[in-house]
Amino acid sequence: MQKIDSLNTKQSVISRVENAKTVPSLSFLKRLTQVLDASLQVQFKSQ
Repeated sequence: MQKIDSLNTKQSVISRVENAKTVPSLSFLKRLTQVLDASLQVQFKSQ
């Protein structure tokens, strides 16, 4: 859990994201990928 703690984000926000109760911001996702040493791919699809 130490990696998540380094996000400097309230636990309630993390919980809402984990439980799909909110759509995370792009800046949050960017910070998350940095903490997890992962990449982020954004894809747009026409309707």
